[in-house]
Amino acid sequence: MTEALLLVLAIVSIIMALVTAKICSGRTAALGPLLLYVAGSILFINIGFIKYFLTYRMQSWAADALFSISLGLFMVAVGGFVGGLIFKTPITWPNITRVQLESDIPYPIAMSTALVIFSLVLLYFYFLGYIPLIEGIRTLVTEGFRPGLTNTFRVGRDVYVNPDATYIPMQGFMEAMRYFGLPIVAIWFLHYFRMGIKKKLSMLMVITAVVLIISTGQRWPLMYMILSLIIYRSWTEPNPQRFRRFLVITVAMAAIAGIFLSALLGRATMYGLNLYQMLVFGIEDLANRILFGNVRIPFFSYQMFSMDHNWLYGWSWIQNLISYLPGPDPSYPVTFYQLVTGDPKGFTAPPDFYTEAYINFGWLGVIVVPFFWGMGLASFQSMVVKPNTGLLRLSISVILTVLVSFSAMSGAVFIFGGIIISLFIFLLVKGQKALFFCRGVTKIPYEHTVFIASRNRL
Repeated sequence: MTEALLLVLAIVSIIMALVTAKICSGRTAALGPLLLYVAGSILFINIGFIKYFLTYRMQSWAADALFSISLGLFMVAVGGFVGGLIFKTPITWPNITRVQLESDIPYPIAMSTALVIFSLVLLYFYFLGYIPLIEGIRTLVTEGFRPGLTNTFRVGRDVYVNPDATYIPMQGFMEAMRYFGLPIVAIWFLHYFRMGIKKKLSMLMVITAVVLIISTGQRWPLMYMILSLIIYRSWTEPNPQRFRRFLVITVAMAAIAGIFLSALLGRATMYGLNLYQMLVFGIEDLANRILFGNVRIPFFSYQMFSMDHNWLYGWSWIQNLISYLPGPDPSYPVTFYQLVTGDPKGFTAPPDFYTEAYINFGWLGVIVVPFFWGMGLASFQSMVVKPNTGLLRLSISVILTVLVSFSAMSGAVFIFGGIIISLFIFLLVKGQKALFFCRGVTKIPYEHTVFIASRNRL
């Protein structure tokens, strides 16, 4: 296939995926799983592969790389369209913004559950011996700017990416609790804030969850948090103006935090920057990280499979599942990074969804796996929220939608992490309700939610 045809296929696959996602979104402005997945794929994967292809187009394997992700996105669109017809997504999905949202979590139980989650997050920092973000800021103040301030502290004792580190018991579970548990807590208390229930305390809990999630100095957990709050608001806010105002405020705050974290996490060899130069560096690093940072390792892996390495036949997914068991066994992104770069110490680098299908089953995998994933997204979208949905179910649906949105970048198996944390929180809430049998808890219908929310600026 010629270079021009490859680029045409890449663009056509993006357009088709966007059109399919829009069709399956029905008549609502709510952000659905299929639309978010397609947007995440284009932003984090497809654009980057096009850029790298133009840089390395003289290499035969570069054509394989671009063809793989373009074909993969195309098959997701086909699968999503077929799934939309089968599950009648355009009919059921518009009802999402009319859902009767009940506050099925009593405030005391929400508080006690949140405290358990906060404690697990803080326990990880206790075993780590420090909070990476604070250490990075302290180093910035005392020693000046240098690349990788917070990243050095983040991976210094992380056995998954540093073979010299000391293993922290249940490290993966506690990290997953930070990634997925804190956004669930933030959704609960943002909802209570909108209800006018203990507004100051509720907002304090939201702020605490946000602060804890960025305490490692990482950008991706912050993106999980921000996207979770945006999805929740898009599902429960019928007033377009209020939602747009919330979206602008939230994205602006996320951009500021992202730029600051990018400056602290920056991996370029630049020293002695002043404040303005550090700001510019943070903006450039954030943009490069979003568009191209997740692409480099997967792109170069196409020169290795299947010339230097045999197909994995599903082993990458099996290794990821094994990594959920207690113990220091690494997930496949650690192995993948080491395999492609030859560096035994460093960062995780997950193969994107299409690359992982390719390195497991070749071109057949790129056709079959994304097609059924597209059908799965349409199915999930048709059942994600039902009438009279409780706050607990809705918050879990939100976090699973977030994981689906990033699965183009990280792979589908990591959704199990969100399922494990969601199940833990679900059982914790239900167990407390069964134990204390809270009586007289008012269930607040959605219409009441709209009335109270209309009096708030947020």
